[in-house]
Amino acid sequence: MVKSNETWTRTHDLALVYIALVFGGGTNITDAILTTVIKSLQKWDEKLSVEEVKEVVLEALAIYMTDDAHVEFTRTVRSLNKQLNKDERKKALEDVLQIAEADGVLQSSERSLITLLAENWDLKDTGTVMLEQSSATIDEHPSWSLLHDMTLICVVLAHSTDNDLSPAEIEKILERLHSWQPDLSKEELRAVLGDAIQAYAAEPGSEMLSNCLTAIKESLPIIQRVAFIDDLVAIAQVDDGIIDTEREMIRNVSEALGV
Repeated sequence: MVKSNETWTRTHDLALVYIALVFGGGTNITDAILTTVIKSLQKWDEKLSVEEVKEVVLEALAIYMTDDAHVEFTRTVRSLNKQLNKDERKKALEDVLQIAEADGVLQSSERSLITLLAENWDLKDTGTVMLEQSSATIDEHPSWSLLHDMTLICVVLAHSTDNDLSPAEIEKILERLHSWQPDLSKEELRAVLGDAIQAYAAEPGSEMLSNCLTAIKESLPIIQRVAFIDDLVAIAQVDDGIIDTEREMIRNVSEALGV
């Protein structure tokens, strides 16, 4: 499906953001979540019937399922930043949080996407307060989390391609990890990095690395997978630019993540 400028509305833009949140959190669209999405969209255009809103959601879903979803999502976030005033952007962010809370649990990927939206809409402090005041159960990470999966891939890129893990690369990895989990302290981030380095030192097989990439692909919406590839590029550039082995690994990871 191709977006038509004549039929694509602000409500479609909002629907695309809401859908990215739902699927990015690895959540099944239950009746409760769908009802929350529809009610949220109806507040933006009360002239639309429930059936018409459902049609908007389906059209947005069709865009989300295309290969260019990350491009359309980026355009949508920027478009809404221009279309909406600050109060409206805050209202949209509240909608996003309400949808994320509909199943009673705030997933790590949902919190990351909410943080990303807040930063892009100049509502960083507002987003932080909303997440802190959320009544939903925070999805506590097990001993090995999605952030560990991402960190291990970063460590493999930084070390295996040139057999060196420099202090500059470590700092860059920590800097990029912080953007994914801004609520974690430096000590907690270093603990995650330590776990990943320990796992790497044990020489993980191809199956473990494949499982890490599968978890990342299934847990993050495509726009966030693109952001993760950007993290890898930034890490690879730390020591005298990107070398061929790093470029090859980034290409392979991109393919595995469907980017």
